[in-house]
Amino acid sequence: MSSPIALVLGAGANIGQAVGRKFTANGYRVALASRTASSDTSGQDSKDGLFHFRVDLTNPANVKTLFEQVQASLGVPNVVIYNAGHYVRGPDPFSITPEAYQETLNVITTSAFAAAREAINGFEKLPSSSSPKSFLFTGNALDEIVIQGMAPAGAGKSATAHLIKAAAASETYREKGYTFYYVDERTSTGQPAYNKIDGAAHADHFFELASDKNQREWKQTFVKGKGYVKF
Repeated sequence: MSSPIALVLGAGANIGQAVGRKFTANGYRVALASRTASSDTSGQDSKDGLFHFRVDLTNPANVKTLFEQVQASLGVPNVVIYNAGHYVRGPDPFSITPEAYQETLNVITTSAFAAAREAINGFEKLPSSSSPKSFLFTGNALDEIVIQGMAPAGAGKSATAHLIKAAAASETYREKGYTFYYVDERTSTGQPAYNKIDGAAHADHFFELASDKNQREWKQTFVKGKGYVKF
């Protein structure tokens, strides 16, 4: 039986690397995709045991190409984690240009939509008995709260949160064993983690969720060391 495959889009030094280590240690082959990956080593297994791919998620059309590259190199991903973010600050909600707003939505929403669609297309190719089949999105509290200067990102997070909620509620996906999550790290008092986001804690929670073939609460507010906590 071949090893399951995990793909992380927007794989940075914090969450992306932590996810890579966690899933690799548990028998996965892991593909990390980022804008800064070297094109010279794209698709190759590196000394850390991970496969690296280059992708620019400001253009949603690049998502399909990425999945084709990953499938050609490793196979169909069982777990897809969308971790990309894009933040253009403006003093007021409509102070940035439409072009900057569209770029933010491309990364946070449209490319996430494209990734979920490609993930599902891949799940359809896996044996019905294969598990897991999970799509996870790195969220934050912006779908609930207003932070000055962050309205464009908040709009994107809110839109994607709705898509995840709808996917998790789909009877078709539930019957097929597909799971969908919006993952949001909080402090013990329920406040946003802000710049204290913990990569290892995310990796642990992602792995726990992906390992359960049953859909849990779609919005996973979690606390480091405790796991899911409903706020």
